[in-house]
Amino acid sequence: MPHYSSLAYQQKISEELYLTLCGRERCAASQHVGPVARDGYHLHVILSGRGYYETPCGLFSLHAGQMFMIRPEETVTYYADGDNPWSYCWLAFDGEKADYYAELAGFGPGVYWRDCHVDLERFLKIAEKMIQNMKPSISSVLQRTAVMYEYLALAAESHIRSGLGDAYQPVFMPDMYVDYAVELIKKNYSHITVEELARYVGINRSYLSDIFKKKLGMSPQHYLVRYRMERGGELLRTTELPIQEVAKRSGYDNPLTFTKMFKKTYGVSPREYRIRMAVSEGLPDGGENEYSV
Repeated sequence: MPHYSSLAYQQKISEELYLTLCGRERCAASQHVGPVARDGYHLHVILSGRGYYETPCGLFSLHAGQMFMIRPEETVTYYADGDNPWSYCWLAFDGEKADYYAELAGFGPGVYWRDCHVDLERFLKIAEKMIQNMKPSISSVLQRTAVMYEYLALAAESHIRSGLGDAYQPVFMPDMYVDYAVELIKKNYSHITVEELARYVGINRSYLSDIFKKKLGMSPQHYLVRYRMERGGELLRTTELPIQEVAKRSGYDNPLTFTKMFKKTYGVSPREYRIRMAVSEGLPDGGENEYSV
């Protein structure tokens, strides 16, 4: 690995999160930085050797296989060990949600270092991709931004593997999750479950239920059943499919369960509903060959 290589980068694609600096360094014995205060967040991954990190919370002795975070505007000092100096790669980022992404990576309030639970070389390769792509073109800008997210995603993966992170921790505004969940229901209502819905959306079931109730006044399960009944009613009104087939297309292999839920929703059985709709619109009642209960 070269002694030192870095990329300084200030162009912003988004005010939410943007790259400011990345690099890699093989430090000399006792090489010293600070006291210094940085802008933004600087996430270091120690690739080899040992060193020391002095923060407002104390002095830490760190080694290969660990990570440390420099927080914005906090005065810190860090230096390599005299006998076994460290080497590391780093990524610096800032923006309106930088603190949140730092927390996703495992660096919540008061956390300055932690163990790394993924292959260290993966971080180095990501940093090298950014350093080697220094062109000012828009495609290069977008590629560096994507690689920044890749670095943070790997840090978040490490945090999850530690057993302290939540694989379904929310990142976006609650309304975005609800809207996405609603679209998934509309496209997959015949077979999706609420557990699968939460997994596809990327948050835990409890949180999904809470934000659903706040926005729509009902649980995801209630919404799913209601939507299935709406689609079932539509099929009863517009087709002559047997009720058993309507039940299946609405997400119920057992037509008795479909009939029970339909009657609870509309106050009448599927067969009665079809007859009433046919009479009110002057249409045939769907025939006598349908499944009735």
